[in-house]
Amino acid sequence: MSLRLPLEKKPKQAFQFNDCLPFLENSRAVLIHRPRFIAMYHLGEIFGRKYPPHLGITMYCRNSVTGGKNLTFLNTLNDEMILCVKCEENAVKAGLPSAESICCKHVHIGGVKSYKLCCKD
Repeated sequence: MSLRLPLEKKPKQAFQFNDCLPFLENSRAVLIHRPRFIAMYHLGEIFGRKYPPHLGITMYCRNSVTGGKNLTFLNTLNDEMILCVKCEENAVKAGLPSAESICCKHVHIGGVKSYKLCCKD
């Protein structure tokens, strides 16, 4: 059985999900995140162009992503995955269980830091 955690609600703007698996992996990114809001948007037709429905996901670190092809919801994390530190801090502050208590093991927590390659000094 999979653990599903409650999601927060935004003001009514689309179909909103009530719960989901606790972690979100984006195959185009390095970190694993904790979902906070998930909504399905139906834009329909705008200026003669039809838009398919798509997911909009906001994480606890305030990053967001749309789409769905490269996103995977996870029940647990493997030993190689790194969980976003801001997501973990904010999810625990919001009253959700910690990643370590969900996974029943140590979970690597960290972030991504950008740096300049052009200036060596």
